[in-house]
Amino acid sequence: MPKVSIPNHYQWALLLESTAQETDMVAPQGRWRAIHNIHDGAIDLLIPGNQVYQHFDEDAVARSAVYAPGNSGKLDENTALADFDGTVTAVDAGTTANFTGDSSGTVTVTRNGVENPGGVTAPSFDGINWTSSALATLVVNGEGSGLEEGDVITFPLTTNTDITITFTVGQDDLQLKDGIYQKVSDADVTFTDVLAAGEIMYLNVSQFQFAAGDDNNDGKIVAYFG
Repeated sequence: MPKVSIPNHYQWALLLESTAQETDMVAPQGRWRAIHNIHDGAIDLLIPGNQVYQHFDEDAVARSAVYAPGNSGKLDENTALADFDGTVTAVDAGTTANFTGDSSGTVTVTRNGVENPGGVTAPSFDGINWTSSALATLVVNGEGSGLEEGDVITFPLTTNTDITITFTVGQDDLQLKDGIYQKVSDADVTFTDVLAAGEIMYLNVSQFQFAAGDDNNDGKIVAYFG
């Protein structure tokens, strides 16, 4: 056995890709704590996405896709009515014929009963169509800033002023803030050539898959668990 700095109470297993190909390696007890690559080349690791932290750029994924999502404070430009996560309602105070291409008038953001709280820049909307006495389309134009989930956005239309729209911001209406997160989904994340020959990786996962980086199906590792 190669000498590695592993606590004595952990146990180990020799894993061969030839007998474990495309199979989830589940720790016999506890969790996997370290992997030592004893193959003669790099290996790839596939780890459930909800067991690893990953960096995501701003707006790279929906906020609901990760745990404890950060909030950029901005709506997502060009999001259309059908893709809003929150609730959108429209009230027609008069008799309105069908129309297309209207936009938002003065926008009010209300949070906990306070209108236009400090640090908030109101978003704007365009591409507003009205068909058969109902709101048909609505598109984010200006993303705004400082917004939070649950904010209530209210505005009349610029041309058809008898119509007022209210939009309660949902989780995925806001862009994910740049940061490091765990995904909610357990779909595997592939780390290509992540562990060079002889290297050790310390980790804390319940399962993983591995493969030789050169696709020769002959990878071999010593994995520690406990």
